[in-house]
Amino acid sequence: MENRNRGIRWGFWLKCGGTFLFLYALVRHVPLAELSSQIGELDPLYFVLSVILVPIMVCASCAKWVVIARHQSASVGFLRHLRHYAVGYYYSNLLPSNVGGDIVRAFLLGKDIESHSRAAITVIVERVTGVICLLLLGAVSWTLRLDKAASPYIWVPALGATGLLVFTLVLWFARRWAQRTMNALFAAIERLPFLPGRRWLERIFKAVSSFTGKILTASEQMSGRPVFVFRVTALTVLFYGLAIANVWLAYRTFGGLVPVRDVATLLPIVLLISMVPVSLGSLGLAEGAYVFYFSFLGVSPELSLAMGLLLRLKMITVGVVGLVVNWVSGRNGGDALPDLTETE
Repeated sequence: MENRNRGIRWGFWLKCGGTFLFLYALVRHVPLAELSSQIGELDPLYFVLSVILVPIMVCASCAKWVVIARHQSASVGFLRHLRHYAVGYYYSNLLPSNVGGDIVRAFLLGKDIESHSRAAITVIVERVTGVICLLLLGAVSWTLRLDKAASPYIWVPALGATGLLVFTLVLWFARRWAQRTMNALFAAIERLPFLPGRRWLERIFKAVSSFTGKILTASEQMSGRPVFVFRVTALTVLFYGLAIANVWLAYRTFGGLVPVRDVATLLPIVLLISMVPVSLGSLGLAEGAYVFYFSFLGVSPELSLAMGLLLRLKMITVGVVGLVVNWVSGRNGGDALPDLTETE
């Protein structure tokens, strides 16, 4: 247990270091005077539209969770799910800890339905289906800009997304074979003699095994249920469509005329990069990815950074709402969260 806690602390401080490096690189790359000038061009109309889109996106994502929860007989009503979703945002985006919003949402829903296992399944299915859709978008979005497809900045992440998508689909459609293979690999690693780096090998395998387990869980829940699959897929596609609109509106807020096609091309790549756990809440990493990739299509760094900061501000706002909800709930004696600071 002590080794596990030490590993968690090391992971936290490494993410802190990564966040600092990404933010430092942004400050060095984008002059503050130019950034300030760009922010000064804020268009009130598009700013309001961009802000209005936030609750729409949150409700769309929450609606998907509700559909999945109903399938598990774990629904507690849309507003209750929305409340849990806001608290999850608070833990994901405002607290510098290893406590993920998914863990918190599963815990709160589990208390409501008195079954943490069913609650966890709803969150796993929601997350896995979102990742699969994002991988698909990352694998094909380059077709929207064939003139840029030859660049390694485009085809390398597209190839990576394709590989992960194929791996995921193999697991999805060959559950029994995948489970037997993972068990055999785990047993083989357990029998290995002492080797330098074995501890890291075990950690990598456990992470892959955890990811595999989530895919298998989602596959089991959705297999043979076409109507359920259609509803979840439709809401997932709706969410990513809103995400494209979110970025486009954020650019327009600062006077940027970035074509929707370009946003749809690059956003899946940026979102996939932002999922790499090398900074706290992807802070600095996501903004840097926006600056780098959109400059590749001729967008100025200061415009992309201003846009990224607006997106970050909106995420923080949702987190603040979750903070208030969590605080009020705690004062009223309901849904107090346990000490999860050692939870990954």
